Amino acid sequence: MATITFEKALEKLEGITKALSEGDLPLDKAMKLYKEGLSLCSHCETLLSQAKLTVQEWDEKQEGEKENEGDHK
Repeated sequence: MATITFEKALEKLEGITKALSEGDLPLDKAMKLYKEGLSLCSHCETLLSQAKLTVQEWDEKQEGEKENEGDHK
């Protein structure tokens, strides 16, 4: 799961959601898909959290550079 992109995980999750919402799956297949969906959801949340931290770091770096520019004027 660690190598799957956010977009691919989301695409798979959407497919699972559609299959489960149709309601014509055998119980064992539905349970398997539900478990896979939970795993994909967790993976997506992890990737989004990592992206958020990266953006925050970029913002902090940008702010620090702006402050340093102001000191040199």
